[in-house]
This record gives sequence, C-alpha cells and structure tokens, in this order.
Amino acid sequence: MRHPTPRLAVVAAVVLLLAGCVSPPTRWAAPISGDPAPSGSTVAGVTPPVWGPCDDYRDVPNVTLECGVMKVPQNWTAPNGKTFDIALLKAKSSRQSRRIGSLVVNPGGPGGSGVDLAYYLSQGLPEDIIWKFDIVGFDPRGVGKSSP
Repeated sequence: MRHPTPRLAVVAAVVLLLAGCVSPPTRWAAPISGDPAPSGSTVAGVTPPVWGPCDDYRDVPNVTLECGVMKVPQNWTAPNGKTFDIALLKAKSSRQSRRIGSLVVNPGGPGGSGVDLAYYLSQGLPEDIIWKFDIVGFDPRGVGKSSP
C-alpha cells in the first residue's frame, strides 16, 4: 500500500485550513449596499488598531511582526458605551511585492487564538501568499490576549 508523500499531506492540511476560513452566506445576513468604506474610515465605537512591536513572539526570518489592540463596543446598539480590547497580530513579508490586501485568519473555537495562528502561518504559508498578503489574526473576546 502506498502512503501519501509528506508534501501532499502539507498541501492537504493547508487546503483544509483555508477551506475552514470560508463560510457560506447566510439568509439572515444584512444585505451589502453601496460602495465599500474608504480606507482609514471608522465604525462607530471601534478604534483603529494601534500597531507596535510583538514582544511575546520570536522573530520570524523575512517577516515583520506587528501586534496591536482594537477597542470594540460591548454592545453594538450603544457603540459609545463600554468597550473591550481585541488583540491582533499582523505578519508581513519583508520581501512583499504587489500587495493585494490582508488575509484575516481565525482558527474557530472555542478557545483558539487567531494571534497565534497568524504567527504560525507566517512561517508556514507558501511565499506566493505571504508576498501578496498581510496575515492578520485576532483573539476573539475572552481568548488569549483579548479582554474577557
């Protein structure tokens, strides 16, 4: 009996991981209308992330790591009320060219750290992806470095 090669196993794992990041549209989702928000715009009650060094992570060769925190409302119907912090990590190839955008990752749950996932993916995704996308992960509320 032949066994799959290790390379095939890695490709299959990446495909399954990325397939888990895609969810089908739901019928109760609000329709999207109009143009996308301009770059740098904000949503009521949400502060843009403040990026800085990632002291808790080892350097990754050819990758720049930035960690950040974003404040979001505890209650979206009262966006100027109490907030909590969402922890973020952004990994960008130092050889990035022709950037397309950001690939936001979340391992699902319960309890998985998207910050850790972005860190590990920055070391394991093919260079073609890292050269075109910032890899951004977040810890959902109550997970890892995010507020409970």
